Amino acid sequence: MTNTSSWEQDMSKILSKIVARRDSEFFRDPVQWQSLGLHDYIEIVKCPMDLGTVRKKLESRDYKKVEQCAADIRLVWSNAMLYNQPGSMVYKAAKNLSELFETQYSSFAAYDMNRPPALEEMLLWTELCHKIGSEDLGHVLQVLEKTCPRALIKKPENNDVVIEVDLIPVTTFRALQDHIRTCLPEICPTSHTLHRPLATSHSSSSSLTGLSASETQPHIKRKSEAGSMSNEYNAMKKKR
Repeated sequence: MTNTSSWEQDMSKILSKIVARRDSEFFRDPVQWQSLGLHDYIEIVKCPMDLGTVRKKLESRDYKKVEQCAADIRLVWSNAMLYNQPGSMVYKAAKNLSELFETQYSSFAAYDMNRPPALEEMLLWTELCHKIGSEDLGHVLQVLEKTCPRALIKKPENNDVVIEVDLIPVTTFRALQDHIRTCLPEICPTSHTLHRPLATSHSSSSSLTGLSASETQPHIKRKSEAGSMSNEYNAMKKKR
């Protein structure tokens, strides 16, 4: 690569570090969904991406700005976590590499709203969900039902709904952050309160594994008018 800009060099270094890791093996090349018999892959994953393709685009200078390159790298992880079940080997690898990338990326790039939420943000979001009123909580659940129903785990035996925060898409999570901010202006007077920059390291953020709501927040059930959804809600941090 010749006459490269500073951000291109930085992204190339990050990419090399990630590719050198053993757990990046799943993401170095395009998913061979046909040979693997994953016939539903292209139905679920609308925009396939892999690290090899990112490297080629970076070397050919297809990216005009750093945010475009970051978006493709993030797409690799989000695709893997969308198609694979939480707790699976591929899902865990994607989650770990996503956290590694964000830590490295944040060392030189400006904060952006497309960054996946850090552990502290998800914990804060969960805490604040316990503080908003039933009507506002119902709105949160309706948004999740519409945009990412897989993030809601309904338990018919006790009419609870568990919110798996880790499965909420970035754009939805950020929008709900803003919604909660408007619901609790006395706690969150500015967007900066919720939109914190990444502060957890890769090693510390891995502690999310095995973390349950009972370990972070008490179970709170509230009456709600959330349409066809159940009358009681248990907003809690997911158990991985």
